[in-house]
Amino acid sequence: MQVDVTVLLRHKVKLPKTAVCRVEVRDVTYLDAPSKTLSVKKAPVAGIVDETVLKTRLKVPSAGPGARNLNVWAHLSMTGVERIQVGDYVTTVAYPIAPGVGTDRVIVELQRVGPLA
Repeated sequence: MQVDVTVLLRHKVKLPKTAVCRVEVRDVTYLDAPSKTLSVKKAPVAGIVDETVLKTRLKVPSAGPGARNLNVWAHLSMTGVERIQVGDYVTTVAYPIAPGVGTDRVIVELQRVGPLA
């Protein structure tokens, strides 16, 4: 299975040279356990074109028996660090994909990470 992901950022932001976007497909089947990352793509981001940060295709391993609940998650790191920091951008809602489909298309939107209140 493949997932074509478009990552959008609707805020006008000047990106530093260190900006990196990471997109993951995660298995979130079990509510009482951490998600499992099935596929990941990292790419430097030099600029945003028409609100698009990144377009990428991820390959997801076959599910095997039983259904899975899969979501797409994204993180735009301004410093290139994998850990989420204030000033970065992440997805804040679930973006589900259908397991078993040949190719699925998902558009995700990023939100700014602010300081704790």
